[in-house]
Amino acid sequence: MNYAMRLSNPHRRGRSRRTVRKGIALVWTALLLVVMIGMVGLSIDWGWAALDASQLHNAADAAALAGAMKIKTAYHEGNTDTAYTAARDLAMANYAAGSPVDVCYNATTNDPTLDVVIGRWFISTRTFEAFDPADPKGPNAVKVVTRHVDGWPVNQALPLH
Repeated sequence: MNYAMRLSNPHRRGRSRRTVRKGIALVWTALLLVVMIGMVGLSIDWGWAALDASQLHNAADAAALAGAMKIKTAYHEGNTDTAYTAARDLAMANYAAGSPVDVCYNATTNDPTLDVVIGRWFISTRTFEAFDPADPKGPNAVKVVTRHVDGWPVNQALPLH
């Protein structure tokens, strides 16, 4: 192809290769910006869920320790409500995901499905069993399950950003 033919071609005249591809940077920037914003949003939500789980776990640990500190004396005095109250009060003093932590309990029964359960921890088998009043050894542990404040439906998803 000679020089005159190249000049007569209307598609190539006066355009360099750089000018033909000039708009592609804007397209790539827009696509990558969408991906980056999605990744930032995902990392914020992931961090929020991890923080919430950690705060609920800390509240449960603190409540279980508070109940366990009271359990032996409360059992021998015949009033295990002290251990329940200590566990519940300390759990409710904590916050998770910006809302108060709650535990559901009934001091008159030791139902294993409730959130605060007095029982025995067996070191050899690493198991917890709800306390049986016929057991002469007495309770030695408190199990606490925490959840968000009353009114937060059970198993509701954590509201994310």
